[in-house]
Order: sequence, then C-alpha cells, then structure tokens
Amino acid sequence: MKRFFVVSVSFLSLLLASCDNLFLGPDPDNTPINNFNILWREFDRYYPSFIVKNINWDSVYSVYHDSITSQLSDDRLWNILCKTISCFNDPHVYIYNRDHTRYFNSSKPANYDFHEFSLDLVKARYLRGNYKTAGEGIFTYGIFPGDSVGYIYISTFDENIIRSHDIDVIVKDLYNARSIIIDVRDNPGGFFDNLEYIASAFINSPVTYLMEKSRNGPGHNDFTSPLYYNIRPRPYARQYTKQIVLLTNRSTASAAEIFAVAFKQLPYSTQIGDSTAGGLGISNRTFLLPNGWTYHMPETLNLSVGGHSFEGTGVLPDIYVRNSRREIEMGYDRILEYALQYLSK
Repeated sequence: MKRFFVVSVSFLSLLLASCDNLFLGPDPDNTPINNFNILWREFDRYYPSFIVKNINWDSVYSVYHDSITSQLSDDRLWNILCKTISCFNDPHVYIYNRDHTRYFNSSKPANYDFHEFSLDLVKARYLRGNYKTAGEGIFTYGIFPGDSVGYIYISTFDENIIRSHDIDVIVKDLYNARSIIIDVRDNPGGFFDNLEYIASAFINSPVTYLMEKSRNGPGHNDFTSPLYYNIRPRPYARQYTKQIVLLTNRSTASAAEIFAVAFKQLPYSTQIGDSTAGGLGISNRTFLLPNGWTYHMPETLNLSVGGHSFEGTGVLPDIYVRNSRREIEMGYDRILEYALQYLSK
C-alpha cells in the first residue's frame, strides 16, 4: 500500500490499457476530441476528490468541449487540457507531452513566494555552524547555542531513509534536549514507509493517524471502505516524547503533509508556520492519451481519522506564522524565531 507500490500501479495502468485494446478493439483515433473526451472521462471515473473540493466536473466539460475542433493544433489542445485540469489545484494532477518537453501541474498555491525558507540561514545564523548532517544530507541537526533545544531538518522522505537508521542516531544525539524543533519546510514528500519510520522515533504507543479511501464506482462519492494507517514504536529504538514543535510552510507537500497529520495526534507536538501545500493523495496513477501525452492523478483520498479532508487547504498550523522573502534575505527566519520564543516560555 505504500508508495513503493506507486511505480507498479503506474506501469500496470499502462499495461492494462494495452490489454484492454486486445479485447475491446483498436486504439481510439488520435483526434483532438478523442483526447479531450478520454481525459475528461478518466478523471470522472477515478479522481477521488470531486466532493471534498466541490468541483462540478460536468460544468468543466461544458466550458471546454465546444472549443475542440478536428483542426485544433497541438498547442491549442495542450492549453485546453491544462485549463481543464487546473480546477483541481492538486500537486498530484499533472500532464506531460509525448517527449516530456512540456509539463503542467494543476497546483497553483495562491500568493506564495517560494523563497520563504533558507536552510543555509538556519545553519549559519541560528545553529552558528554547530550542526551535523546524516543520510547524505537528508537530515541536518544540532542544538541551538545557549539553549537545550534540538533541531532536525528533514529535506525529503523520498530517499532510502529506512535502512540507514539515521533518525535513531539523531534521536540518540538529541535525547537530552528539553525540546526539539522538527522542520519539514520545503520538504516535497516521498514514501509512506519513510514518514512512518521517522515518526515512530517520536511516539511510545501506537498512533492511528490517517484514513484512506479509493474510488470504486462511477459516482464521485463511490468509495471503498476506509483503510486506517497506524504508526507503532519500533522495538529497541529510543523514542523522544518530550515537547516537539513541527515547522511547516506552503512547500511542505505530499508525504510531508501526512507527516504533519501524524504529529497532530501527539499531545506534546505543536505545528507552527504556514499551512501545507494541500495535496495528500500520494499514490499516483498514470494514464496515456492516444497522442502519447501522459497525465497523472492521485488514486486515494487521504483524510484525518475523523474524516476531515486537507485537499486544497493543507494541514493548518496550530500557530500561524509566515516568513517573507525580504526577511530571509536579511537573515531573519520569523517562523523559527517564533518557535524558539514559544519553547522558551
């Protein structure tokens, strides 16, 4: 069920599409209207978040269908398909042309400046060069000078974190800190297994943290029974369960958002910063159009245990603080400053 399975899902979807052609007849003609209709129909059948995002997909069809003609150029068709999927505002909905020279992602974070965090600034000004790295640079960690507050920056969940056991070494090094700041700003996500493995170093009892559902019928509200995800402490690993602050921003995405959902379940954890990106359906499915373009969509709807959706809105912080590019350029990290002040109380 983890994202290790995603590659298989993507391959199988293309394979099954080919198998279908063996039984259902020849491939559809490569015409603009066929390409548009196939994309619209497959989103209609498989996309999981129509209801939670209040998207009227029939209305989207009506808006763009009549502009499709048999003489439509590839450039014009590309623009129409991009506009069609832009309503999803979902980082896991995107399209590539045949040779991957063109790419469009439907996610457009409003009014967001992607220069609101600098790890170099944290290392130089706040850790004053007193830090270590692990996992080939995936982790940066240390103790803030003059205090007993630990810091762990996790840049991604998309590498081979599990086998390295780096988080266990880090927790051992920081175990005597009175509190720890875990920073997942600008973390683009990655594997379910990795986020669970790291989170398990910060719990001492099992935690149910996520409910997952998948489309299983033609209706936008046709779903499988919920599947619940749990994190369990790992035997023989040291767990840190003192006060924790989790830092997030609008570039905290995908599996990193689910990591934030997990920490919402911990009574000793506080999320400070901006809302996360708002796209938690990390198991992507790949589809192929007659013209060779591929497009992708999440195949699951990931919700809080209580059934709350984070799609579009993201995981909201307990305390909202946002940096500006200007502050970062001037050497000031407002979110981190607030977190350190919060932990000093």
